[in-house]
Amino acid sequence: MKKILVLFLLSFVSYSLAVPMEKCVNTGARHSDPIGAMIGIPSGKKCFVSCPTGGKFEFYPRSGNCDQTFYYCSNLPFTTDKVPILGEHWSGRKECPSRKEVQDYQEALSRAASEKMWKELEAECGKNKKKAEAILKEQRIARDGYISENGDEFIDGRDGVKYRSIKIGNQKWMAENLRYNQKSACKKGQNCKSLGGLYNWENAVNSCPDGWHLPTKQEFLQLLQNTGLQENGVSVDALRAIDGWGTFDKCGRDVIYKHNGTDVFGFSALPTKWEDDGYTQRGSAMFWTSTKGKTVNGSFGGVAMTIDKRSWEESSRRTMQVVDPNFGMSVRCVRDMANSYVSAHGGTMVDSRDGTSYKTIKIGVLNWMAANLNYQTKNSECVKDDECSKYGRRYTRDEALKVCPNGWHLPTKEEYSALKNNVGNKVEKLQDAYAWVGGTGTDDYGFSALPTSENSALYWTASLDSEHGNGKCNYYFLLRNDGIKIKGCDWSASLGSMMLPVRCVENMQMDNLETFTDERDGNEYKLITIGAQVWMAENLNFDTGSSEAVCYKNKHYNCKKYGRLYSREVINRVCPSGFRLPNDSDYEGISNKTEFNATVQRTTWKQRFWTSDRHLYANLKLYSPREGEFYPIRCVKE
Repeated sequence: MKKILVLFLLSFVSYSLAVPMEKCVNTGARHSDPIGAMIGIPSGKKCFVSCPTGGKFEFYPRSGNCDQTFYYCSNLPFTTDKVPILGEHWSGRKECPSRKEVQDYQEALSRAASEKMWKELEAECGKNKKKAEAILKEQRIARDGYISENGDEFIDGRDGVKYRSIKIGNQKWMAENLRYNQKSACKKGQNCKSLGGLYNWENAVNSCPDGWHLPTKQEFLQLLQNTGLQENGVSVDALRAIDGWGTFDKCGRDVIYKHNGTDVFGFSALPTKWEDDGYTQRGSAMFWTSTKGKTVNGSFGGVAMTIDKRSWEESSRRTMQVVDPNFGMSVRCVRDMANSYVSAHGGTMVDSRDGTSYKTIKIGVLNWMAANLNYQTKNSECVKDDECSKYGRRYTRDEALKVCPNGWHLPTKEEYSALKNNVGNKVEKLQDAYAWVGGTGTDDYGFSALPTSENSALYWTASLDSEHGNGKCNYYFLLRNDGIKIKGCDWSASLGSMMLPVRCVENMQMDNLETFTDERDGNEYKLITIGAQVWMAENLNFDTGSSEAVCYKNKHYNCKKYGRLYSREVINRVCPSGFRLPNDSDYEGISNKTEFNATVQRTTWKQRFWTSDRHLYANLKLYSPREGEFYPIRCVKE
């Protein structure tokens, strides 16, 4: 029994020393680690530290002296004022110590500290086993009550293995670790049935059964939100299994249950081991996420979720860290969210410019891209590094106005307003179901908005904020957990230089619309019925034979493409027989403004139409024209 205790103490102190101190580079800073102070390391002078599991010592010589040689960890951020150093113990040597010498020295410190800690540890002995068993019973009752209400089972069709699952919040999780492909995933000596397999990151990404997927980092954070746990420094006992985490008390005698969790949600996390060149560690539950990351040296890694229990502490903790993708770790799969609306209203389109395929979704009368545009332009950049295909690209305002593929356009303020109304102003119905921290995204319509800026999604619109922007900024569409907003600007200088993502909306499909031929010149126009009225779906192109009707930019080919621009003097006498120029009330009373706006030919953001009352209509408002200006006309059937 004494041997067990000694081994425990060695691991205790060694692990304590493995916690990097925040600052200890000859600054006089106080120790952040009480163990360092206890064993007599001079404050601010030298730190004896080993890397967190998975990290390796790297050397950074500031000068030729060993006391100015930094020993930093490959899996921690490196800055010269916040790294562990060895310091005075090695000064005076011609050569700096090897990694083995560093680790040997740490073991010697551990042995020296064991005697000093003995008295403190003895005070923890003599725990009441019966009391611990009573607590365990209460925990089981709490957990089983939750599982009976929210739990389920399913069978992996690939190998027939049955798994428990549990619904926590709006997510359904496996309640045990995946053990698919046991021959390669389960290591020798490991109980695969209870602990599951260990997968490297590449295999983990593709390991989940049909209808399930490897969770993202955000989905794990959402799990913490759903269980009422915060992001930092809060116990995660509620996710840890009620047994399997500890056997001996701190004196190595009685079986107790203090090391175990409460598992009130039935997630049942168990400690597993993960490996790097034969090194193993127990006492942590480590799960892969599908999220990529970069290690301190810039190489690719996978983000892992750690649920940790230090056996000498009263509480647990969780961490997120980027880990070498070759490490073996556990997998918990989360259920895909079914969406019958998407299957009924969804489609795809291919951007002919680069061959990129996009999912599309029809919401109301408009057909939207269901992903951010990812077409590369001169000034565009990825929303997130190395994840252009998922998050799309950001564009300047000028690029955004013309970047959508043929047959699609940048949505107006009114079209985004229609989207907002179509989903009942419920932001969760537009949010991706997995990616929003602290949100409850349901993605009912398949719009699948991803957070692209501090847990927000912002998109350019084609509508100018003429009241505040001084001609330099457009309205933008904003999604956050607290709601949907369409915002303008009163800080145009900064917004004019912003880069935002783009969602494109399809031009109105007009192939099947009724047509009308103007007998005066033979021009044919498409017509659209909106409410009780029939409107021209194209701008009028009747030539008055005078300077009162001109082509856009005075280019004759623009008349065929965009119609003509007319002066105030002729507007009330140019519509063909059976049609008239709409008045102010006609425009204000359009029953489906989204449908009308979808027919607007977007030559510029200045598209405005004459009314018979000699006003201009645009963006759901009436304006007074300036003297001598020319604008297009839409006629309405009498």
